[in-house]
Amino acid sequence: MTKREYNRKPADYRSTIDGKPYLLTMDKTTGGAILAPVTIKNNPTMATIKSFIKKNQNKLHIKNLSDFDGMVDCVMPCNDKGFRKAQAPEQGRNHENCLGIRGAWFVLGGDDRFYEFSDGQFEGYEVYNCCGNFILAIEVQ
Repeated sequence: MTKREYNRKPADYRSTIDGKPYLLTMDKTTGGAILAPVTIKNNPTMATIKSFIKKNQNKLHIKNLSDFDGMVDCVMPCNDKGFRKAQAPEQGRNHENCLGIRGAWFVLGGDDRFYEFSDGQFEGYEVYNCCGNFILAIEVQ
């Protein structure tokens, strides 16, 4: 659970014991209410993504899930949804919004959403914005 999700819960349901966050929830086995510990995850930021790209430049893979299509003026699902080795943009098409990766597009200015991604074979980050949705990841050894 992210800190934002935790803070959206009603104040009466949240608690802190010995500096650790707890949340009032229902116990599935007994059907009663319990105060359960919560693990707060930090949301990835643009700095996290840039660092991940720089650190894993030669091992990086990309998987486009959707892309902006100018013919219909909206985001459309991609046909090929497999991971492929990340490549540099075509000559003369290296725009600052792609951060040096063909198929990636970042809106910048706080309008990108980042989520941790792991499917057992790849680990990285999913990026979602008004221009599409893609995953930047590296293969798990």
